[in-house]
Parts: sequence; C-alpha cells; structure tokens
Amino acid sequence: MPLHKIPVTVPYTLVGDPAASLFTMQVDTVATSPTGAIATAQVLVEALARMRHPGRGARVASDRVRVGAVGEQITGLYVYVLSNGYHIPHIAFAARLEQEAAQRLSDTLAGLDTRNLYGVLADCVYLNYISSMGIAALASNAQRVRLRLMRPSAGVVKVLDMVGLSRMTPCFPDLPKACEDLVAAWMRSAAGAKPPA
Repeated sequence: MPLHKIPVTVPYTLVGDPAASLFTMQVDTVATSPTGAIATAQVLVEALARMRHPGRGARVASDRVRVGAVGEQITGLYVYVLSNGYHIPHIAFAARLEQEAAQRLSDTLAGLDTRNLYGVLADCVYLNYISSMGIAALASNAQRVRLRLMRPSAGVVKVLDMVGLSRMTPCFPDLPKACEDLVAAWMRSAAGAKPPA
C-alpha cells in the first residue's frame, strides 16, 4: 500500500501531573491510512514527550486525536525531525539519493539547529539508491543530529556496511525500535554519560 502524508493532532498529558496539563503536538505523519497515521503519531509523540519531560511518561488523550486529510504520496526517503517545539514535521526526499537529492539532504541536515534538536529518524523503506554524495550527507551529519535509520533495504545496508557508516548510524526495523534507541541515547546524554555514536 502506498504511503501518504497525513497530518495528525495529538493532545497528551504527563503521567502523574496533578493539574493534568494538556499539551498538543502536530505531527506530519507518513502512513498508509488514517489508522496507521494515528499509531505513528502516538509513537513519535510519546518518544518526544519522554525526552522533553525526563522521568515522566506521556498519556495520549485518544478521544481528542484529530486526523487531517490524506495528502501527497511519499515515494522516497523521508525524515522525521524531533525538536523542542510542538510540531513534528517530515521532510521528503527522492528514492534515489543522487547529486541534487543528496545535496538537498546534506543542506537540510546541516541546517538543523542542534540546540533544539532531539534527533532525526529517517525511513529508508523507499530508498533504492544512495550515491557517494548521499553517503557523505549522512556521514557528515549522523552523529550531530542523532540520526537513526529505519527499514533500509539489504542493498542499502550493504553499502552502509562497506563504507563503515553503519557504525555511526544505527539501523532499525521499525519506528518504535528507532524511537526507543533515540530516547535511551538522549537519556544517557542528559544524565551526563557520553552519548553513543
């Protein structure tokens, strides 16, 4: 099934908050259906809330979640940017990271302000080719932006292994595992431990 941009508004409260303060996140999900968009948004919001409010869990107000219209189809690499705001955008790129697309990826990652950034999650499910420029774009920014790759093909993994990039950029089979690793790395970093590569 094709993936589409589907915006989701997700209200949440913090576990143990006596005032039950309500926070709201706008998530530009990439999913096959509104149901999938809600599940994706919930994973992203819970991960971001754990980093933003250390030691507190988040409880999504499921009855208040709102899903927008199904938008454009996504046919290439896309990334979620988790920052210290109330919007989780996705940025879409081509399925082939050649010269122009690789330069755009490099510029995008280099332009992220790490002072407000928790991490970047890149879904490679539709990435079918990565050039040396694409590899350089990932390598030069991977640790700075806490990049996590999801669902890369065997061919992409082979290329990453050949150039040693898989040691700097962990790969995961799905969004929940990538989020869990990012949160754990952020918690270690926030506690003063050296963050992992």
